[in-house]
Amino acid sequence: MTQIGSDSWELNYVVQSVKRHSTLHKVNIKYGYILFGLSCLFIIIRLSALQFYNKSWKRSGRSTSNLRISKLPLSITVSLVVLTIAILMVIKPHLEKISVLIKRMGRLSYTLTPLTIFLAAEPSWFPIDNYLNTLQLHKWISRIIVLLGVFHGIGFLIYYVVNNTLEKVLRPVNFIGVIIFILGIIMMIFWKPIRNLNYKVFYVFHNIFFLTYITLTYLHARPGVGLFHFISIGLLFAQYIRKYLYVKDITITEIIENPGSDYKIIKFPKSLLPESYLPGSHVRIGASKWSPFFIMLPSHPYTVATTFENRDLLATLIVKNTKFQLQPFETYSIQTNFKSSINENFFSTAENIVIVCGGSGISLGLVLFEFFKRSIIADGKDIKIKFIWITKDEKDLFILNDLNIQGVDVYITNGINENILEQDEIDMQESENSAVPLIELSNNSSDSLNTYETKFSNTAILSKRPNLEDILQKSLSKTLDYANKWIVSCGPPSLNKRCESIATKEKCRFFSEEYSF
Repeated sequence: MTQIGSDSWELNYVVQSVKRHSTLHKVNIKYGYILFGLSCLFIIIRLSALQFYNKSWKRSGRSTSNLRISKLPLSITVSLVVLTIAILMVIKPHLEKISVLIKRMGRLSYTLTPLTIFLAAEPSWFPIDNYLNTLQLHKWISRIIVLLGVFHGIGFLIYYVVNNTLEKVLRPVNFIGVIIFILGIIMMIFWKPIRNLNYKVFYVFHNIFFLTYITLTYLHARPGVGLFHFISIGLLFAQYIRKYLYVKDITITEIIENPGSDYKIIKFPKSLLPESYLPGSHVRIGASKWSPFFIMLPSHPYTVATTFENRDLLATLIVKNTKFQLQPFETYSIQTNFKSSINENFFSTAENIVIVCGGSGISLGLVLFEFFKRSIIADGKDIKIKFIWITKDEKDLFILNDLNIQGVDVYITNGINENILEQDEIDMQESENSAVPLIELSNNSSDSLNTYETKFSNTAILSKRPNLEDILQKSLSKTLDYANKWIVSCGPPSLNKRCESIATKEKCRFFSEEYSF
């Protein structure tokens, strides 16, 4: 009788132990679903906020109408993602079996994968969204994914060492995790030094790592992550198909250069562009779509510097000489379905625009300037506009000459090697400027343009950086409504940051895109 009772107790203990282990084995599944659901909710909220803001701006004619609802800083968005993960980690952590918490970290990492793939789409899946912004969020979400994966790997290594079970690392299903861990460490090294030194190397490894991560984690995870795996694969496949459908191959036949200048003018058939487009639209150029490396190699974005209204049969790109060189008579892929990065309401409501460009940032500046200049001359609109271009060498001025651009204040900084916006240079007096006429209007200019020869004429200011704060303040003071006066900055981070601080001080709207000087 006693023996039977003992056996019953032992059997009950085993059953309870199995149940407890089974429960803990699957306890993290719901947290993955929660994070995936929140990711979907984020996309819905973002789209709804952008649509609401767009309609508010269009209805009121003021760019600040319900602006806050659509403009959540990247730092806050990323912080909210980190906070959400932290909360999911501390809910019922099951510290009595720490491996459960370590496994949860890995599952949450993989659960974010569909979101980061969705955000990386070029262009965005939603036409109202700007993929240049979503790419920034994609970058930070990807970093969170890698960090969680690395912490997951470190956690299990420590767990095995403490419990004297390090031999478990050699089990095939666990060794797959070791491979992912090592690749994750390498990916972290690639974030800064390699990315800055050679973007192509970074991009190729980024793609290899990501495809490997998606596949190996599917084989490694216990319990399985089949749902998130197939969603991720489906999104990647859809994006690749979409890219192939929109990409065309072109042969570059017209490249205009000037000896001593770092810039080229690239021309290609305008018929490749959409039937209509707004300033700020751009194309991406890369390896031929039939190249075996088409998917793995990066494409490069260039702003279209020709307005839709321009009757020229060729569209223009202004390209800086970099490691990616566009060569004449070579075949490249070109993707042209990238709408303007600026809200379409900007073009119908802006009343005062100051455009500040550094180096190749003139691409965006030129097309905006020509658009609004046409609105003033042809449509009779009362718009205040000023265009400043800061460039390193006088030889760069061939761009304005070749494209017959009038009305630009050019600051040529040759011989000045310090940072473009050092404060002591900004504070120099305007009396030190050496200002000279730059380019006369061409003989074939229309009568309407000749009427504005005085208003739209170029001026070169040699060996001098502009006093941006003074110039911008004077230009912006011509318009009272802060909602419809803008500073648009296109150039290196230092220039954009300086212009943004001035916009904040002047309480006006600001838009920028980063270009290499």
